[in-house]
Amino acid sequence: MSFKALNKKDLTLLTSRRSQSALEYMMTYGWAILIIVIVAVILYSMGIFNPSSSITFTSSGFSPFTVSSSLCNNIGYKIAVLAGPIPNNANSLTINKVYLTSATGANTTTASYTLTNPVTLKSGQSATILIPNVACNSANTHYSLSAKIQYSYTASTLGLQTVNTTGIVAGTSITGKPSTLTSYEPITITNSQSSATPSPFQQMINFTSSDNGWTSISTGNFGQNVEFFYYNGTVIPSWLENYTSTNGLWWLKIAAIPSGSSETVYVGFAPTTTNLFNTVNDGEAPQLSSTYAEYDDGANVFNYYQRWGDYLHYQADGAQTEYPLCIIQTIWICGLLQAEHLEIYLMLIRHLTQLYWKV
Repeated sequence: MSFKALNKKDLTLLTSRRSQSALEYMMTYGWAILIIVIVAVILYSMGIFNPSSSITFTSSGFSPFTVSSSLCNNIGYKIAVLAGPIPNNANSLTINKVYLTSATGANTTTASYTLTNPVTLKSGQSATILIPNVACNSANTHYSLSAKIQYSYTASTLGLQTVNTTGIVAGTSITGKPSTLTSYEPITITNSQSSATPSPFQQMINFTSSDNGWTSISTGNFGQNVEFFYYNGTVIPSWLENYTSTNGLWWLKIAAIPSGSSETVYVGFAPTTTNLFNTVNDGEAPQLSSTYAEYDDGANVFNYYQRWGDYLHYQADGAQTEYPLCIIQTIWICGLLQAEHLEIYLMLIRHLTQLYWKV
C-alpha cells in the first residue's frame, strides 16, 4: 500500500477547509449559544441560581447585631436579630427599645416601641421582635426603615452601659391579617420544655370573657366568625370543642415550637353575621352544629380523630378504620386498640360523644 505525501499546497488547502468548517459552525450555532448565555445571565441576576434568593430584604448597620429577617404587614413590623460579639467583653446584652427615625412604605415615619418583655441575648443568640405600631398596610409594597435599637449591658470595668445602634432595613411587605377579619388579638404560646414540641402538635386555647376580643365573638352560632392565623396570614386549623356563656375552648394544630421559645398566633374576628365554619380549617365539634357534624374539621386538626356518631375513625393520612370500643360508667373507654405507640391525647369525655387520640 502506497501513501501520498502531502505537500505545502495540500496542507494549506486542508487548513483552509477546517477554518471554513469552524466558521460555518460558529455561524450556525453562535446565535443560539449567545441567546443561551444572555438568558443565563438574566436568570442569575434575578437570583434564580442563587441559594440566597429567598432573602427578600436588605440591611446595613445595627452592630453588634445582624438582621436575619425583616417582615412588614398590616399586623406590624417584625425583625429578627442575631447578637454578635458584645462590646467590652460583656457576658450578655438586653434589648429594651426600638426607635423608628424615618420610613417609606409604612403607616408612620417615626415611632418608638418599648419592649413589654426586654430580650436578653448572649453572643450567638437570636430573637424576634414584633413592633405593632409600625405596619405596612398593603402587601407587595417596598418599604425602607431607618431605626435605632437600644440595648444595655454591664461591663466589669464600666458598669451598666446603654447604647443606641443605628441601621437601615428595606424589603417588600407581605400579606397579614386575612381580609375577611375586622379585628384580632395576639396569643403567645410558650414552650418551656427542654425539647421542641412535636410537629405538628395540638394546643388548647381557653378563650374567656375576660380576654380582649371576647365581645367580638358571634353568639347566635357561637364562634362562627372566629379564625386563628399566623403572622403571615396563614389560617391555623382550629376546632371548637365546647363553649359556655363565659368561655370557649378551641384546639389548634400548629407547627413545632423549639425548646425555650415562643410562638405568637392571632385570633381574628369577622363580623358577627359572617360564618367562617367549614370542614377544612375552621370547625367545631359534631354535636355543636344544628346538623350533626356539619362543620366538623376534627380530622384536619388531630393526628388521630374518632367521631362516635357515625363510627368513623380518622387517621392523619385520611384512612378510616374501626377499633372496638366499650362503655364503663358513662365514660367511653377504648379497648383492643392495636395501633403501635398509641396514647390518649386529650381526654375521656363524659358526655358519650367522642374520643381524640394522637398516634
